Amino acid sequence: MAKGLRVAGCCLMGDALFVDTVGMNASTPIDGLRDPHSDKLNMRWSMHRVDPDKLHVHFTPCDYEAFTEPVTTTNIFERKTTREWEVLDDASCFENASSFSDKMPEPGFIKF
Repeated sequence: MAKGLRVAGCCLMGDALFVDTVGMNASTPIDGLRDPHSDKLNMRWSMHRVDPDKLHVHFTPCDYEAFTEPVTTTNIFERKTTREWEVLDDASCFENASSFSDKMPEPGFIKF
């Protein structure tokens, strides 16, 4: 977490969560492209479960020193319930794992 970063406020209203984050310095990346911003950046988030299997996350960076106007981005997440989306055990995440197996792993450590 960036030094000085803090949640300025959050509230739960019905089934929506609102979060306001401040205190980021100008060198803190806010995206993968490292878009520039000032230390006046205020990030506003809202998360809303629109149905039992769907979550909308709205993100609005507000920084009038770096941007001409706020722009809201929305990400939509859907709950994955099929077998392919189940949490995998540690062994399935090893580098060069060739495939996922339904076979239960043998107890003990894996030798490389």
